[in-house]
Amino acid sequence: MKRIRSLLIVCCTSLFFFSGCKSDNNARIASAISEQYSLMLDEATSCKALPRTILPDGTTQWSNKRFEWTIGFFPGSCWLMYELTGEDKWKEAGKELQEIVRKFHKASSHDLGFVFNCSFGNAFRLTKDSIYTVPMIQAAKTAVLGVPFSCDVGEFNGDYFIYVAAFGIFTDVSYATSQELKNA
Repeated sequence: MKRIRSLLIVCCTSLFFFSGCKSDNNARIASAISEQYSLMLDEATSCKALPRTILPDGTTQWSNKRFEWTIGFFPGSCWLMYELTGEDKWKEAGKELQEIVRKFHKASSHDLGFVFNCSFGNAFRLTKDSIYTVPMIQAAKTAVLGVPFSCDVGEFNGDYFIYVAAFGIFTDVSYATSQELKNA
């Protein structure tokens, strides 16, 4: 009986110790994420643009002049940071940066739902403020009722697919190739 009690005490103490380590580890991870996102946020707010990607030389490629399928990522990530940390700076950043996204609600693209849900969808989910549904509804109307747009369709072994298969470095080739050349 004494042995069982000792084993139980060791197990409970270990559980308490390791659960504390996990929580401490989660806090350190959240802090590291916040630190990295803060650096990107400083750059994004200073140039009023959204990060598209980090190039091999370490510089940031920015999106703010034209529609790209990734433009909702960073505002959406700011909302997720707000959810993770509870810090109002992330909520304010999400609000400010998603305004860059808002102007694209009439873009002719199949990615509208994806773009608008990342930013405005997370804003609505976290605040329950229906003002964030307005741009999502506008984008949905454009997607359903908007003008048709060109879309890459490929065929391989008798099967059709949308978008020519591209991966890794070849993705850049696909983006850089004009639609006229693709249609030739």
